[in-house]
Amino acid sequence: MAPLRSIAPTDPRLSWEGAISLETTAERHVVPWRLPHTRLSLFPSYEPWGDLSYVAALVSGIRISFLSDTVTLAVRQRVTDTPRPLDICCEGRLVASLNPDTGGWYRHAGLPPGNKQIELWLPHGARFELCELHLSAGASLERTPDVPHLKWITYGSSITQAGGASSPAQTWAAIVARHHNVDLTNLGFTGHCQLEPMVARLVRDRPVDALSICAGANSYDGALTRRTFRAALIGFVQIVREQHPRIPIALISPIISPPRETVPNAAGWTLPLMREEVAAATAALKEHGDAHVFHVNGLDLFGAGDLALLPDDVHPSAGGYRLIAERFNSLVAPLLFNPASPRD
Repeated sequence: MAPLRSIAPTDPRLSWEGAISLETTAERHVVPWRLPHTRLSLFPSYEPWGDLSYVAALVSGIRISFLSDTVTLAVRQRVTDTPRPLDICCEGRLVASLNPDTGGWYRHAGLPPGNKQIELWLPHGARFELCELHLSAGASLERTPDVPHLKWITYGSSITQAGGASSPAQTWAAIVARHHNVDLTNLGFTGHCQLEPMVARLVRDRPVDALSICAGANSYDGALTRRTFRAALIGFVQIVREQHPRIPIALISPIISPPRETVPNAAGWTLPLMREEVAAATAALKEHGDAHVFHVNGLDLFGAGDLALLPDDVHPSAGGYRLIAERFNSLVAPLLFNPASPRD
């Protein structure tokens, strides 16, 4: 590879889009988080659902954005998880999907010539620590201009995090965001979409123009009962409404999962009951004046005809996530991203 220009991980010309907070290590490396990393004790988690702080360090939807005329690129991460790909997009178009070498380096030569917006979509099912970033020798570097884009937050389970997607720019949420040129923040937390008030407060206090909540899949594990689930979902929306009274909010019920459709869990839940509760929560909010909330049946995004793309009966395959993106673009995005919709 040709001689390269070294860029400090903390360089302010790098925009960390989709990150909730950034941690700078003693080595001046940068670790992006999907929760406020200095306040993790306010987001407690317990077995058997695992560690939310670990899941918050998985960088689904986070990308490093900048303007440059570089044609070569080298990125080194600290290797702490199973190696996963990193995607490079130029002017919104996916141009390369890279796997790291044993030292944690992602390398690519042959980017399009000329000045362009570059987005590095970080490994979506892994923790990421930026140790080094190199561009072509003499290459320019500018911060991406702050052009207004609709800001979309999507909150959900592992299906929203989409660890089984083929690469980070190919999660269903990333495909939707790139298609509509919206600014994505992915709060898909594997095992931890439990409608916690602290997550609602986090969404409330951030700039957001559209919100989707994929609720119910994790509640099957028993964290919420039928007595508490609908109330928690309504309360989550009401907390967000304190600062965002008019943004469109999509309440999406669970996609299909055959073992959970008919077999009640320890709390007596089945997925059909959860779908009823999401629809009822939407109806109650509308009844009390919320004209900007709408219901989406998860089976319309991924249902009984799609089981060939559901290898473990819970999580879609890479092709299944692409199918969800296609249907979301058709059924949900027009309501979430309609420029005529009222905003805050």
